[in-house]
Amino acid sequence: MGARRRTKKLGLEQVGLGAAVLLTVGLSLPVWPVLAENMVVAAVAVAMPEGGIHHLKQRFAPQVVEEAPPLEVEEPERESLPQPKPEETPREEEPQQEDEPIPEEYRGTLLRETMVGAADGTWLDIGEGWLRNYTALSFGDITEALEQTPLLTLKGGEEPEVLIVHTHATESYETHTGPYYDTRSDWRTREEDKNMCAIGEIMAEELEAAGIGVLHDTTQHDHPSYNGSYDRSRATVEELMAEHPTIKVVLDVHRDAIQRDETTIVAPVTTIEGKSCAQVMIIAGCDDGTMNMPNWRQNLRFGAEVVNQMEEDWPTLARPLFFAYRKYNQDMAPGALLVEVGSNANTFEEAAHAARLTAKSLAKVLSEMEEGS
Repeated sequence: MGARRRTKKLGLEQVGLGAAVLLTVGLSLPVWPVLAENMVVAAVAVAMPEGGIHHLKQRFAPQVVEEAPPLEVEEPERESLPQPKPEETPREEEPQQEDEPIPEEYRGTLLRETMVGAADGTWLDIGEGWLRNYTALSFGDITEALEQTPLLTLKGGEEPEVLIVHTHATESYETHTGPYYDTRSDWRTREEDKNMCAIGEIMAEELEAAGIGVLHDTTQHDHPSYNGSYDRSRATVEELMAEHPTIKVVLDVHRDAIQRDETTIVAPVTTIEGKSCAQVMIIAGCDDGTMNMPNWRQNLRFGAEVVNQMEEDWPTLARPLFFAYRKYNQDMAPGALLVEVGSNANTFEEAAHAARLTAKSLAKVLSEMEEGS
């Protein structure tokens, strides 16, 4: 179990909470099916399964991509997402110079694209940002939910109100910056300075600097077994929320995995403040009536506020908000979101830049949610 630390608003005091033993077995994401237009679904919040896989899944294929046959991957405990139509319209960036040689037989193609929405009826304009809808709700229904659902109110003060966790903590990033990646990669590491724990720490530090009370849990819920990751992270969240009932916002921080075909992966990337920066996708789940998610409208409203603030502060940082019938433990808090910081094809440096900017925008939203603000 990872060390937990508590950050208070006043003095930003950090107190190690120690490790807790969670004897749980559980549920993790079942295999991603291919549902539409013969494209391959990319796993949301996917950590490579035990032993690694080289078949990543495509979630957001551009309109110019030739249709590919379905790719079937044996991953028995993954939640599935609906197959999108061609999604965020990509703008290709010039690839950077490759920094390390890869043997030719292990070279896969690495594309770098900026993914955005478009006013063509496929995406819902939610202000500064966009939303991709994979539910049966109409755009009118979603707009009504956004307009009529009040934002969660935070108390402020010394106690932590934000919890950052990592269901798939060992997810990591590409080490090459050229037009190729190493097909032997599984993009996972237990080294906390290279995986999602480091990305979460960057976000926690930025929130602290803004005076937000934060708990950052670094438990590697996907080690030693990927299966059961979501059950184990749920147990961690339950434990910490019981210890700190002031927590109202739970951010499960991951990185995405986007595959264009069997040997092509995609880095969602933009340029902000003169630096290459991974794009970030917020995921808010919707209840289809069977999922016991009473907070989904509040989560959606919160996610939309974060996306809009990100786009106002740093245009093209946020990919369209992903809205689908998926739970991801988002029933546990009225401000629960899954945050995808880049993809496996991004570099750690790009993801770190994105995490820092995202947290700055998030801090603005959280501060506005405090009573009396």
